[in-house]
Amino acid sequence: MLPRVVVKPVFTCVLLGLSLCVPTGVQAEDRTTQEQLIRELLEEVRSLRERVEQLEAQAGGKTELPADTAVTEHEPAGKPDQPAVVDVDTAAGYPRGGTAGYTKTGGSGFFIRDAEDQFRLSIGAYTQGRYNMNWRDSSSGGNDFSRGTSMNRTRIFLEGKYTDRYSYHFRLNMNNSENAELLVGYLNRNFNENWSMRVGAQFMALSREDWMYAQDVLGLEFSPNDFTFAVGSSVGFQPHYQAKKQRLWFGVSNGAFGHKEKFPSTSTADILLTSRYEYQLAGENWAVWDDLVGRRGREHSILLGLAGAYQRDWKDNSTGTSAEKSSQLIADISFNGDGYQALVSGTWLWTDPKVGQDFSNYGLLAQGGYFIAELWQLYGRYDLISPGDMPGSQDTFNALAVGVNYFPFSWTNRWKFSGEAGYLFEALDRTIVSPSGSLGWLASDDDGQWNLRFQTQFGF
Repeated sequence: MLPRVVVKPVFTCVLLGLSLCVPTGVQAEDRTTQEQLIRELLEEVRSLRERVEQLEAQAGGKTELPADTAVTEHEPAGKPDQPAVVDVDTAAGYPRGGTAGYTKTGGSGFFIRDAEDQFRLSIGAYTQGRYNMNWRDSSSGGNDFSRGTSMNRTRIFLEGKYTDRYSYHFRLNMNNSENAELLVGYLNRNFNENWSMRVGAQFMALSREDWMYAQDVLGLEFSPNDFTFAVGSSVGFQPHYQAKKQRLWFGVSNGAFGHKEKFPSTSTADILLTSRYEYQLAGENWAVWDDLVGRRGREHSILLGLAGAYQRDWKDNSTGTSAEKSSQLIADISFNGDGYQALVSGTWLWTDPKVGQDFSNYGLLAQGGYFIAELWQLYGRYDLISPGDMPGSQDTFNALAVGVNYFPFSWTNRWKFSGEAGYLFEALDRTIVSPSGSLGWLASDDDGQWNLRFQTQFGF
């Protein structure tokens, strides 16, 4: 585009050149023809000048957009009740400015999002490969030794937000039998900065350990206490309140491990009510309680937790130890600081079976870990599980475990290499804990059992 100061002299030169081109001795008809030609050229030049002025005006100001392609102003995050708005490509009418990448902090991993970060999808996965060894005695005098590999769990995550008010979470699990199952699938609704609610298949807030991702537990597996008393994933709704020092969950669902129920199956309870309350006795950062690991650089914090549950099954379709009613109470305290975290938890479970007398079981879990270097952690755990006054002649389960974790990266728990050794004092068959290859304890009718396990956990 020519600047204005250049365009005007060009016009002048054109006119002057045209006048000089007319010969003085031409005949009248030739002069008339030339004058007509000059008028036509002047008209074209005038039109060209007007076009140049229009282009200059547009370059110096803002071009108006058609009404159907105008960019709408994004609502601030403080107004979650407003519809989310994306940037619009005014030429094509498609969203523009979206991006994809990887976030080290916050556990979101790989993500896809729009320019305003209103719509976001995070994608992740991890797996756990183990080598297991187990030594146990039998009452017949034999010595049993088992060894072998296993892929204990493979998890796939799809989670994100549709707007600032609505978020979602899908978690698929591929178990050791190579069967895929939907472990978690819920919608979360944010009402304001304090209140939210989840609806769908989810883990109900009860014990602090069962509330964790498997990648974020202290050792290479959940504890025997969790295997015995946890309710797992259920289908229901769960409101949540969080403030500066305290938070609370309340859930209504279809019972322990209810996410596996298929209508009209009657294998689960009719209703499960759960509630968990947490209060920070020291510290105010809730993020430090997102795992049981206790990384370096965290502030000193103390968390008190209280939880309770009630389950009821009105169906007359079971006998034996199937529970008609059951209740559970949990109290725990956690300590977190610069490179350490410890947890002490006590559980009381009361069961009223459909046949026989009611009884109580008890559990105690004490565990802690300490980083001896930035990426190296030592940990230990003790589990006690008492049959209480349960009918029969069961023994109390007592087990110790010690281990070491190596985290290749300081920003994620998803990558972890672990080695763990454990000793069970009693015969597993005489306790209320079930044999489990994932847990590491196998069936035995004689006291004393050892295990040694190595695990590689990795993902993205």
